[in-house]
Amino acid sequence: MSVLRAEGWLKDQHESVLRQIESRGRLRSYQAKTLVFLKGKSLTHYFFVVKGLVAVYRQNSEGKRWIASLIGEGTFFPHIGFDRPSAVYPANAETLTECTFLIVHRKDMVCLMREYPSLQEHLTQFLSEKNQELMTRCSDSLLESAAHRLAQLLKQLALQSEAQAEDGWYLISDTLTEENMADYIGVTQETVSRIMSRFYQGNKVKRVGRKKIYVNPEQLDR
Repeated sequence: MSVLRAEGWLKDQHESVLRQIESRGRLRSYQAKTLVFLKGKSLTHYFFVVKGLVAVYRQNSEGKRWIASLIGEGTFFPHIGFDRPSAVYPANAETLTECTFLIVHRKDMVCLMREYPSLQEHLTQFLSEKNQELMTRCSDSLLESAAHRLAQLLKQLALQSEAQAEDGWYLISDTLTEENMADYIGVTQETVSRIMSRFYQGNKVKRVGRKKIYVNPEQLDR
């Protein structure tokens, strides 16, 4: 049964490439709030997200987290270590929801990159985009308000969901807690709660049931 689709990071990849990746991997499911790997441990496997959402984060000695990246369906992680035999995981990874991964051993992933240059080219472009995203986030943390940073996060989730309703609204699963959002944009949970209340009151975000919300990217820009 096919588990990978040409979406997310795998968008525009040929069907034969997807099947080759699948043939080298094994499926495994994780419950929400499960640690996938720890920063500094030997990098042995890569994880393709078939279902769910993952937070890649760093944590200081006081337990404060900073979420470096949110990994959704159609994307793999980590994105490094292909040319370094002694590579280690660069951060911690934890499931935010129930997840299903296609797990590929590092040696097999290196072989796939060599056999299919399109994967390597795609990775180079992807890393360039991620670097730009991180630079923008760092700049925003210094120059932009918390409301702007939270709006950018919600817009990112909306556009990634590809579940567009009518009149510019996108349906996204409310998988991120306010604590997760706070860790991602670098503010307190109370600040996120206040901003979300303003977004609801301003009809920029609408709750439509348990763990689901509508987001209007155009409204968030106003």
